[in-house]
Amino acid sequence: MASGDDLFLDVPGTVYLVDASRTLNDAAHAGNQDILLIPQPSASLADPLLWSLFLISAYACVFSFGENNWGASWTLISEDTGVSLTNMNGGSALNYLLLGFFNIIWIPTAMKLGRKIVYILSLVILLGGSVWGGFYHGTAQYYIMLAIQGIGTAAYQALIQLTVHHHTS
Repeated sequence: MASGDDLFLDVPGTVYLVDASRTLNDAAHAGNQDILLIPQPSASLADPLLWSLFLISAYACVFSFGENNWGASWTLISEDTGVSLTNMNGGSALNYLLLGFFNIIWIPTAMKLGRKIVYILSLVILLGGSVWGGFYHGTAQYYIMLAIQGIGTAAYQALIQLTVHHHTS
């Protein structure tokens, strides 16, 4: 593949300015003397890049905590909802299947419409599934609720990498 074709593989919105003549201010460069980062990171606590990293980290913590920490209470949940432990295990497998599979939808959507809209949509979908999680009863509702949560949670599995890559590129 020719080096000119590499530009088509970058994340939309990524900007590389190559200062081959080295005429730009050295302060604008980030370690590498040939690549100028846009936007420029700063040491300010109000830097949007710093805040976006904080928000992405919080997003990842919330999604992974909710996804991984409720298995310990399955026996109580099973008794309260009438869903057998076998069906809870099957619902969890469905959740993990969609968590991995739905990135086939989320990532192209993020590339086309932007990461922010996917962050918001995934958060709203997960919020809806999580609220339902407090009220469902029976195996069918459990499976549907976990399918919705899997779709909502999926974005955090790959979207964060796209965002961090974009900010460090």
